Amino acid sequence: MKRAAVWLAALVVVLIMVGVALYSAVAATGAPRAATFHSQVSPTFSPPPGGISRDQAVAIARQQMGVGQVTLESAVAGRFATFAGGVVGGSSPDRLVWAVTFGGLFVDPCPADVTCEPKHHATVVLDYFVGTILFTVDKP
Repeated sequence: MKRAAVWLAALVVVLIMVGVALYSAVAATGAPRAATFHSQVSPTFSPPPGGISRDQAVAIARQQMGVGQVTLESAVAGRFATFAGGVVGGSSPDRLVWAVTFGGLFVDPCPADVTCEPKHHATVVLDYFVGTILFTVDKP
């Protein structure tokens, strides 16, 4: 019984090490992080023709960031539910959107008697076809 527990512990350690190695390999590629809130974007998703371009989505989203230095982290097209986890503000979960994430220092207005933590990532979600901004979320 003790021997089985040792083997099981060794297996768990090996699996953790493999997971860390795979994560590190993916992170080292410099691939943009998906700007998701609840699930990952399917790598097989191919946006249909007729929408605004990635560059247009980034330009519109960058205007939403206002003044200050921000760095583009990712711009991903997909279903609204992928980024918002369901219906928000009357939008269908199947609505096609662009989610554009920037890195920087984002400080929300804060009441005088409260200490607010600055955020380091902001995601702007836009309608895929016309570029209307649906919402913006700041993340730590």
